Amino acid sequence: MRTIEGAVDGRNVFVQLDIEYATKDDRALHLVVIQPSKDGSIVDPEELAAERFPLIAYVQGSGWQEQALGACLEPLSAFARRGYVVAIIEHRPSSVAQFPAQIKDAVTAMRWLLDHAADFNIDPARLALWGDSSGGHTALMTVVTADKPGFTDEPDAPPLPIACCVDFYGPTALDRMDDEPSTMRHNAPGSPESMLLGVDDLLAASEIVRAADPRSYVSPDHPLPPIFIAHGDRDRLVPFQQSVLMYESLRAAGQPVELVRVTGAGHGGPGFWTAELMDLVDDFLTAHLSGT
Repeated sequence: MRTIEGAVDGRNVFVQLDIEYATKDDRALHLVVIQPSKDGSIVDPEELAAERFPLIAYVQGSGWQEQALGACLEPLSAFARRGYVVAIIEHRPSSVAQFPAQIKDAVTAMRWLLDHAADFNIDPARLALWGDSSGGHTALMTVVTADKPGFTDEPDAPPLPIACCVDFYGPTALDRMDDEPSTMRHNAPGSPESMLLGVDDLLAASEIVRAADPRSYVSPDHPLPPIFIAHGDRDRLVPFQQSVLMYESLRAAGQPVELVRVTGAGHGGPGFWTAELMDLVDDFLTAHLSGT
């Protein structure tokens, strides 16, 4: 018999799949919720029920199309062990509903989660928004349009208390995606960007392209929650320059922003989801989700 030490004070995670939060366009929309948990056979059940964690609403990237909600489940589960409830949000794909439907769905999902905070051990006073790739674009757009009409299906509801936002390699200027080398032509009929906006030529659709650019809503007199941006400098799908454009816009307006260049990393993947980067994200969230 071998004897080893048990980590009785450590955290596990409890994953709940296919939680329906809304129906839109005759389509059920779902969440995957990852909760930190401890061993209920050792910890007092009342103690487990009383513990409350910050909420990270996560928008899974997909080119604004059908999402694989489990794409980042492993790294997000590891992150949840740090003491966050992570809810991965399904939005309507662009084939069903074009921009800004994805932003409206993210807002609806967060409102539903806050309304059901007690069911998932969520502290409703501590809310962060995070997204990767197209989900990063949706996260940014949701934050910068929080007080703008036309970006919510619940116009009479109070503003969401989003304390901070994390953007992983999200696009910003959709009409400038082809300025840098890429594995696809973005300004072409059938591209993810064209399908999102419902146009064939992004360069000839300046009004809607501007409406879908988060920089359009950045100004010195419109305070925003702190934003953390991370992007790989070998990303061949969403060029690194896209995050530079967003960073420069926020800095010029005096808005709180951090930009991390991940050297050698591509469009996500194991070279991106490193312990070092997760520590930086954790530090950022901890600083802005204090609950005070």
